[in-house]
Amino acid sequence: MFGRRPDVVCAAILYLALGDASAALVGKAVGRMPLPFAAPKTWEGSIACLGVCAAIGWSLGFGGVRLWAGATAATVIEAVPMPFSDNFWLPLGSALVLWLKPF
Repeated sequence: MFGRRPDVVCAAILYLALGDASAALVGKAVGRMPLPFAAPKTWEGSIACLGVCAAIGWSLGFGGVRLWAGATAATVIEAVPMPFSDNFWLPLGSALVLWLKPF
């Protein structure tokens, strides 16, 4: 789906596996400030997701705008209530952002 870009596919899968999991674990463990648009999810969990996704992107060689755009896309998709499941949309959306050419 994303051509010959194994770095994009690997990042998207790791964003789902590690970023989404860190959001849930940190949010449940230390989360105190709920997100206004997604009550059970917390700011602390979203910040953890962003940090983990940025670390994953950096370790796979992404940098600059592409690194932060991919990590932010994964975090926003994880936080916003989505139809079906964020586990479906998170890898697709973040991979699409990482794959885009303007970055």
